[in-house]
Amino acid sequence: MTVSPYTLYEHTTVTGGTDYFHTHVALIINGEEIERTLLSSTRQFAFDVEGLIDYTDDEVELVGYRYEDEITRNDVVIQEPTVEMTLNPQKIDDTFVTGKVTGKSATTVRLYVNRRRQQTVKIAEDGTFSLLGVAIISPTDKVELAVLNDAGIEIQRFTVKVTS
Repeated sequence: MTVSPYTLYEHTTVTGGTDYFHTHVALIINGEEIERTLLSSTRQFAFDVEGLIDYTDDEVELVGYRYEDEITRNDVVIQEPTVEMTLNPQKIDDTFVTGKVTGKSATTVRLYVNRRRQQTVKIAEDGTFSLLGVAIISPTDKVELAVLNDAGIEIQRFTVKVTS
């Protein structure tokens, strides 16, 4: 049985394929069987898992059966989404914090200064963003940018280096 890797916040299905020896495949998440399906002649399967897998340490398995007998068990590899950020140099007197984000699941960026939330903006189609940075008053301020998905869940955080 082959199982495709699953990327958090990007995929909504767990997919794979198997040989003709298998008759059914079951999806198990954190020890609970969610669904068991009869295989079609293509021997491919897909389970809708939207809202069921929240963390990379969730235990997700696919179990292959021949009628009622378990014959294979495979773990589903859960991957973090890939997000990359390019930040423009940030100085104390700069009005805006600007940069570019790439990543399929990235939709908004949120600015934090000394752990206080400042502003949240949508990422433009070309990946660029601009946040008001007036709360940054010292090079020692802890400035971070959080990247969020369309559900508002933080998927990655980046540190902004501030110079005088």
